[in-house]
Amino acid sequence: MVIMLRITAIPAGAVEYLIRGCGCQHDAPQAGLERGRDLAAGHTAERATGREKGAAAYFAAAVDQGDPQGYWFGTGMEAMGLPFASGEVADPDDVRAVFGQLRRPESTEKDPDFLGRRPPKYKDEEQRFEALKAAEKGPVSPEREQQLRQQAAATDTRKGVAYYDFTFSAPKSVSVYWAALLAAGATEQAAAVAAAHDRAVEIAIAYADKHIVSTRTGWHGARVTGNESVGRYEAGRGSVWTLWRHSTSRANEPQLHTHGGMLNRTTTAGGQVRALDGAAFRAYKEAIDIAYVRALEQLVTEASGARFALRPDGLAREIVGVDPQLCAEASTRRGQVQERVAELIAGYIERNGREPSGLARKAMADMATLETRAAKTAESGPAAVTAWGAARLERMLEVVDEVAAAGYDRAELAALVDQEPGHAVTVDGPRIGAYMAAGTGGQPQAAGDAQVVAGVDRAKVMAAAIGDVQTQYAVWTHGNLAAALDARLGDAHQLGVGVAERPAVLEALTRDALVMAGVVRVSAPDPVAVPEALQRADGGSVYRRANHERYATSAHLAMEDGLIGLARTPVAARVSAAELAMLEVELAAAGLSGDQVAAVAGILDSGRVGDVLVGPAGAGKSHTVSALAAAWNERTGGRVLGLATSQIATQNLAGLGLAAVNTSRFLMAFQPDPVTGQVRERLSAGDLLVVDEAGMSSTRELHAIATLAAAAGAKVVFTGDHAQLDAVEAGGMFAHLAETVGAHELTVVHRFTAPWEREASLQLRAGDHAAIDAYADHGRLRTGTLEEMQAAATRGWLADTLAGKQSLLIVGTNVHAAELSSDIRDRLIKLGRVSPETMAEAGPQQQEVSVGDRVQARENNYRLRVDPAIGPDGRAGPAWPVTNREVYTVVGRDEETGDLLVVDRFGATAHLPTDYVAQHVALAYAVTGYAAQGLTVDSGHPIVDRDATREALYPAATRGRESNVLYLVTERAPDAHDPERIQESARERLAAVLHRTAAQQAATRVLAEGRAQAGSLQTIGGLFDIAAAEQARERYHAMLAARLEPDVVERAEGEAGYGRLLRTLRETDLTGHHLDAVLDEALSGRGLGDADSVSDVLRWRVRWHAEHRDPERHVDPGDWTTLLPAQDGP
Repeated sequence: MVIMLRITAIPAGAVEYLIRGCGCQHDAPQAGLERGRDLAAGHTAERATGREKGAAAYFAAAVDQGDPQGYWFGTGMEAMGLPFASGEVADPDDVRAVFGQLRRPESTEKDPDFLGRRPPKYKDEEQRFEALKAAEKGPVSPEREQQLRQQAAATDTRKGVAYYDFTFSAPKSVSVYWAALLAAGATEQAAAVAAAHDRAVEIAIAYADKHIVSTRTGWHGARVTGNESVGRYEAGRGSVWTLWRHSTSRANEPQLHTHGGMLNRTTTAGGQVRALDGAAFRAYKEAIDIAYVRALEQLVTEASGARFALRPDGLAREIVGVDPQLCAEASTRRGQVQERVAELIAGYIERNGREPSGLARKAMADMATLETRAAKTAESGPAAVTAWGAARLERMLEVVDEVAAAGYDRAELAALVDQEPGHAVTVDGPRIGAYMAAGTGGQPQAAGDAQVVAGVDRAKVMAAAIGDVQTQYAVWTHGNLAAALDARLGDAHQLGVGVAERPAVLEALTRDALVMAGVVRVSAPDPVAVPEALQRADGGSVYRRANHERYATSAHLAMEDGLIGLARTPVAARVSAAELAMLEVELAAAGLSGDQVAAVAGILDSGRVGDVLVGPAGAGKSHTVSALAAAWNERTGGRVLGLATSQIATQNLAGLGLAAVNTSRFLMAFQPDPVTGQVRERLSAGDLLVVDEAGMSSTRELHAIATLAAAAGAKVVFTGDHAQLDAVEAGGMFAHLAETVGAHELTVVHRFTAPWEREASLQLRAGDHAAIDAYADHGRLRTGTLEEMQAAATRGWLADTLAGKQSLLIVGTNVHAAELSSDIRDRLIKLGRVSPETMAEAGPQQQEVSVGDRVQARENNYRLRVDPAIGPDGRAGPAWPVTNREVYTVVGRDEETGDLLVVDRFGATAHLPTDYVAQHVALAYAVTGYAAQGLTVDSGHPIVDRDATREALYPAATRGRESNVLYLVTERAPDAHDPERIQESARERLAAVLHRTAAQQAATRVLAEGRAQAGSLQTIGGLFDIAAAEQARERYHAMLAARLEPDVVERAEGEAGYGRLLRTLRETDLTGHHLDAVLDEALSGRGLGDADSVSDVLRWRVRWHAEHRDPERHVDPGDWTTLLPAQDGP
């Protein structure tokens, strides 16, 4: 299911977008146009920037356009001392103070009273570079400057977080239905739908408030894993939100969504205002999303009778009766912007005889954005929704009628909710109330065995959901399991649960499921039993982050262990030493490199069931596999069978001369039929199975293949690269096999024409920042906004393609692939490469396709007609079935059947029926990383967006032999949908991508690392030190209280320097001094009553006396036990 919730950390100052919606002030477009025209004409940046009005002037107040005023929400305002009540209208100036500057609204900018600590200010890349350069002794050489810039780009890239933007977006069908009601004049019903969205957001946030509000307190030591450090974590006393509903998308199309700003502050039990622990959100993101989506469904149904159902693609639930085409109609504005940018650039070059600078290009993009928007700025917010609906009035009226016809009538709806529509039903209130009172999650606690969900077998549902989530993830979180349970439970009406109560029921079921037999917590356990005094209210340790737990089933762990054991099992088939020596000579003579020869020989000689072949991009893995297959068949007489997860990869294996089949069809044929128990085909001793791109195969698939091979006395070679994209289901085992069983590794890269790119690609693979300089120095990096990078990458791809090269335009999502493919198609029509006559409308987005278009199949279909090409010799060529991700060229239409005729790369003609084209075909000029992985072409043009990971970047950046240009999204102006301004260098952006990894880890590895972490000296020593320090602080406070007047002690406790004083006392204590004696000496002179700061004066005195006296206790730095002062008691 698609997650409708997006969570973004926002720095201080970026608050205007909450207050001001999607519209534009009347003078803002004109100012932007004037500035863009200056730069487009070639004028200087100084002249152009002189008229700029600032980012804030770009927006018009959303409330002026009809969107509702924002309001305060949450349970944490009273504890924080804020003068607001939940539900109270939010004054914009108060929001600017609290969320924009983290100060109390009654204070001023000149004399701020901050909520907790003053917001930190971090240096940007250039400031970091200048600081590094200033620290150098003597002149800085160009080589050293390059190293310093690389260091500046890679270090200390933190940003202060003022609040977290929780953006709740309604499913598109809800927004379209709301717009249809407005178009039909049903304003009251439309208002009820909008109110349902508002209430659903509140329900989700109320749920989040109970489970994700925590903070780090006290001192935190070094990180022990990921971003978790050793220190104390504490539940916060509620959270503070401001909620702002907006009506339209960036393209002024209907999009009901709410920006929920969650202040990055909470209050501890002791009254301190501290920052939230944002990492505690992750485990609950899916559960919060589900709380919103399910509440929205129920409330919209109760308000209108609309019925929801799962979309055919299974990705979301939509209102039945809403035209999918209306939902899929995307804004044409992006294409208009890109086309206008291209025109401006061409005009600039014609006038000035040179390419425009980066600043000029940016101005042109801004200008094109404003020009293409100019015709639409008359309406914004709800007025824009009305205009959008009015332009499609007849279709919108049909939507209202269709939803009513497919939905519940009044009697059905009243029976469904067991009372009047619009009111939630409640069941077992006290029981559910207990669930809702549960606090921030720590150790999972059973909610009990009471039956609270009508008509649901709780045990079966929980068991099935655990199976579902384990199939999807190697290790999983609370939120992952909640999503799986939700999918099994059905909607709230079916459960007989009130709208506000469903999240609590789901939470209870999730907690019960986590303590079921067979569920194993694989994240780090507590090193010792946690005493009650060190437990949070929910039972978790105060030294563990809330919601940090990750889980796997014991069955999955056993499967992973079983796969390792199967791979290590001896097998009879192997090549003798004498034959191996001869073979090595033959392979070298045939042109294999040394590492390839070693890999083939090592596999033939291993004598075990499973071997791993790791090949970086361009290292000749396919060539090596081909040589291995030939050698195995020749030396052992065994059959060789290639396996791959995708059908297109299977066809690539067949191109190497291997008999090949995709993994799912192999398992269906070689495993017993689940109904009859019969086996259609069997392996034989001596057979060799080659699993291509094994990193993209699930653990379940790899285990099943290895089980069949071991039982038959056959052998398996798992090939791939764990540095590239991995399985879409539970995976991580290819990397784990390589680590535990060992791997034959190819180390020499052959693919690239440029020698430097061979080394640089390996640096990219390893996350080595030296790759950044290599790509930058050779002109392979482009930077700019997303729109600019899409336009530039499109131009690069088009130029290469028109020059006769094979080229790939690689993007991050299918949505972007569809947008760019449509733009390219329009350009190819203008160039005469594609016919303007539409032959069909392809896919859910109904993209027009014509003769000459390149299209991609999106579903395997073995039943469709495919005619092989007939060669000059009269022989038929290969005729592969219609294959997912295969690219075809449209050549016409079958006049008899109406089928679309497309030709594949082998010349075979496939006949695609209209319904297949409408559901499973898309334009293929731009592709995603998954579609590109494994391909080799002349040039690559990957767009590296803000969500890119190293595993996605590396394969995308290594497809082209001759050239790979990386288009980095480094700029973004803030607006009502992406509030944070982004301005990065190429080095900074690429360094961030190399640092971001999303590769799955095997559950057994996570479990082993967690146990090692729990037992490490870093963890145990850190916990001991913190616990000892906390106990010591209590003792120091008592010592001070025994020597000072109560009013002096109270005054010192309230001072900023009191913590520093306690730390100084601990330092003195640990160096062997008797603190009683030191304090007596420090207090024997003048008193402290007239001191400006009692803490600072006493701290200075303690330090002075400690430096001028000999410690009573000997401290040996090599023996940590001597650091401990003597304690009273046992």
